[in-house]
Amino acid sequence: MKFALLMLSLIFNVVVVQNADANSVQDIINTATQTSPQNIDHRHYWLELNLKSDISFQEKGFAIGVGHRWDWFGVDVRGLYGKTSYGAIEGFVDPSQDVSTGNQSPNTGAQSILARSSSDSWSYTALEPGISIESKWFPTILPLFSEKARVGMEWGNFNDSVNNLSFTGYLFTCDATLIYQLSAHSPYSISASIFWDTGNLMLNGASTLSDADRHLAVNWLGTSVGLLYSF
Repeated sequence: MKFALLMLSLIFNVVVVQNADANSVQDIINTATQTSPQNIDHRHYWLELNLKSDISFQEKGFAIGVGHRWDWFGVDVRGLYGKTSYGAIEGFVDPSQDVSTGNQSPNTGAQSILARSSSDSWSYTALEPGISIESKWFPTILPLFSEKARVGMEWGNFNDSVNNLSFTGYLFTCDATLIYQLSAHSPYSISASIFWDTGNLMLNGASTLSDADRHLAVNWLGTSVGLLYSF
């Protein structure tokens, strides 16, 4: 009987020590991990609402998104809507183009040399799938912060309100984001981002024009702030 009790005591002590060791190892992993704080709480999905503006703060827009993160890799899709000005999204200028010939009909001339004012109003709606990597650069001193880099492709409708022209946009986008979890186990986080969009717009309803005449380059830097809910 005494021998049986001794064996049970030894087994109990071994289990307790093993559990303590396991917890200690897990604590070390959680402290030094490069994954998001939300992942530690097993929240791998998120919803987000972002308010967007270009770097000159002329754009007014928002994005609603949903995504899934693994240890450090994530996928998501966003829906975007915004209003901006041509000067805020204007693409790189080709010095070889003679802008003095820009006063021509939008239906017969190249969009890239059509005379436009930087204050011309534009609007857009777009769908933007993307992939991202998220990690903690300073897990010990800033345990509630994580950093995310994201790239995506943007497809949507862009409208030149002044000239009453509609374009289909094909853009590449990338952004860098700083995320702050509101408390150690909160599902809510706030974010601040800087992004870059670049690509081509193609004039709609102009099948008789060449691609070169329908083409319009766009390029802009922007910022956004957002609220994320992880679950």
